[in-house]
Amino acid sequence: NVIDEEESEYKEDPKMDFNSQDMAPICMTGKWFGRSFNRFRQLAHMIEFSHQNGGRPIRLNRMFHKWSIGWWFDFDQRDESLSSNILPHITLESTRGDTQGCFHTKDLKGWHHYVAGHTPEGYSPGLASLHQIVQKGFFDEAYQRLNQYKEQFAEEQRTKGRAGFTSEQVQVATVHSRWLEGNCPGRIRNNLLYCSNALDFTDELAEEWAVNACSYTEGYVRQQLQSLGYDNEDIVVVLCADGQLEEEEATFAYRDDSKFQTQTALMAISDIHFGNPGSSVDMGIAHWRQGKAMFPAECFKD
Repeated sequence: NVIDEEESEYKEDPKMDFNSQDMAPICMTGKWFGRSFNRFRQLAHMIEFSHQNGGRPIRLNRMFHKWSIGWWFDFDQRDESLSSNILPHITLESTRGDTQGCFHTKDLKGWHHYVAGHTPEGYSPGLASLHQIVQKGFFDEAYQRLNQYKEQFAEEQRTKGRAGFTSEQVQVATVHSRWLEGNCPGRIRNNLLYCSNALDFTDELAEEWAVNACSYTEGYVRQQLQSLGYDNEDIVVVLCADGQLEEEEATFAYRDDSKFQTQTALMAISDIHFGNPGSSVDMGIAHWRQGKAMFPAECFKD
């Protein structure tokens, strides 16, 4: 989803006085790295840097701004109930690559570029705060999906003889299957992880995740739920997958086919979530779930 940064013209946001020394912005001037959630992390780094420097506004280059509003965010939207972190004002550069009047430090590059190295790096306030400005429509669609799965599962249970069983009794467990073009097991075995909190990494954990979390099956997920004390009879398991493991994905009775943004929101709001320690998507989801049950717990603990 690379967007041509020359495609359209934009006007500078008129609401902020960027000539004021006190309001000199943090400027995004480099290229993005990776796919959606690695770009989220770039923006999260800038938000955290802004907080460390008096809440200065953030100015995005055209390519990053267009991707942000075209695919994910509404910068005029604020739902502060979703996070304790107040977002700085986010706007657009007036000209391509122009950093005149920007607030500079020798460390700026490290904040606006994706930082290589995926070892466990802990909780990110900036990443958590992005939950506030994801376009509301994606979460609206996700709640509709969630309720549909609950209703469908409850109906199935009633046909099996559970008279009076209702959708209110159903819990939804989402599962993120991410094979990463075959790179997932190797990433995890080499400790290239996207965990939302620090952990004591062991070879045993790496092998468990490389074998099972890279290629989830419904049988494995149900086994884990039972061992964790959940009642499988009340849980509908919903797969959100990248479509790269046909055999494993076919083991799931419920496979979500909505667009990726809606699936991301669905995984953020479900009752239980099984993530992939090798996927940056699940690192973001762990922040957005705000402590709701997520597994493997050793990687995604709150």
